[in-house]
Parts: sequence; C-alpha cells; structure tokens
Amino acid sequence: MHATLTSASIEWLADHRIFFDARGVRSLAVGDGLDFLEDTEVEPYVGVLAGRGICRMGFMSYSHTRLSPKLTMGRYCSIAHDVDAVFAHHPMELVSTSPFAHQRRFPFVELFVNEHGGEAPLAVKGRQRAHPVLEHDVWIGAHSSILPGVTIATGAVVGANSVVTRSVGPYEIVAGNPARLVRRRFSDEVVEALLESEWWLYRLTDLHGLDLAHPDQFAEAFLERKPDLEPYTPKRARLADMPRE
Repeated sequence: MHATLTSASIEWLADHRIFFDARGVRSLAVGDGLDFLEDTEVEPYVGVLAGRGICRMGFMSYSHTRLSPKLTMGRYCSIAHDVDAVFAHHPMELVSTSPFAHQRRFPFVELFVNEHGGEAPLAVKGRQRAHPVLEHDVWIGAHSSILPGVTIATGAVVGANSVVTRSVGPYEIVAGNPARLVRRRFSDEVVEALLESEWWLYRLTDLHGLDLAHPDQFAEAFLERKPDLEPYTPKRARLADMPRE
C-alpha cells in the first residue's frame, strides 16, 4: 500500500511512537508517501530513520536503511546504513535464470507478447523463496545483503559488507561474501541461558539493575526475576488503520 501522509496520519504515527528521526522528532511532512503492506503491524518505540518504507517491526528496533515492507523484524534489532534485503530470487536449476521462467506476470514479458503476439512459456510455480526474517536483538552491519529465504536468529551479528546466503543461528557472528561463521558471541551455556530467558519479551525497565557487561550473570539474574514479571505486550499499530484524510 502507498499512503500520502496528512497532518492526521503524522499525528497518528507519533502517538504510536513510530519515529522517523533518532531523537523522536517528527521529520515527516504533509504530502510525504509511506509504503507498507496492508497487514503490517508495528510495536511502539521503533525508528524508521531512512526512506519512507515500513515493515513489521518489534519494540526498540530501528533502521538506518530504507526498509522493504516485506521484511519482518523482531525486537531490539539494529540495521546500519545501506543494507539490502533481497527479495527477488533467480532459480539456477531452471533452463534460464531470466524472470520469464519463474514469474508468471513479468512486465517485459507481458509487453512483448502483447506487442508481438504468441504465448510466453509457462513459468514454473513456487520458485520464489520466503522473505528475509530478523528475529530479536539482531545487528546488521553497513553495506550488507540479506538474500531471500534467510532467517537471522536472535542475538546474531552480521559484519559489514557481508552477503548472507544462508540462515544464521542464535548469537552467531558471520561475515564475508558469502557470509561464514566467525564465532559465537558467547559460550553454548550462556547462549542457552539467554535464549531461555527471552529477556526481549519484557519491558526495557525490567532489565534495570542487571549486569549487562556479563551475559552469564545477566541471564542467571533475569531467570530468577522472570517469574515475577509480566511480558511486555503493547498495542500494535496496524498501519492500514492510519488516518489518511
């Protein structure tokens, strides 16, 4: 969907804590366009710090890269400048990698057939991979590319200038072209404890007083605190409900 913003829609975005400036300043103007999918829902306190596209985003996530509406992003994710989340896939196992072989309605193909007659070859169904997914607390370095079908798991880090062709596991650091595992951020035991804690499902203020510098101690202390906490479930903003007139 494409929405032309009005003063009412800008106010609505601000009320739902969807920011377009790192300091929360409203950098939108009446007449600006915003692109999103009809079913897009966004949690509060997120930053769309480049471009005018917005995707499914979780609490405390932000991007310095123009977002494709097809991306899915969990909580506490950080995306640097000039990251490319690729959505088009060219299957190499078919006769041709050209879109005519795997996309049933490709503009150039339709135009050629309309102008010259005849019928286009029947495209092969189901050859497009799923859209990229970022889970929680993911950091994507600048100038990286995320290919279709890839999931970046919770806690993972993608080094700058990387091309991610395969899914990345929890708390893994990957880098290069193609991106390869450099190391895990923490030991297996600490990773297991952090995943068990699911700290990202709670309020930022629920982490107060915990030792952020020592993940093992943090996880242990949070697991002790967790039974007394309620998960943070803010009301999500459904962008299709945004006033536009």
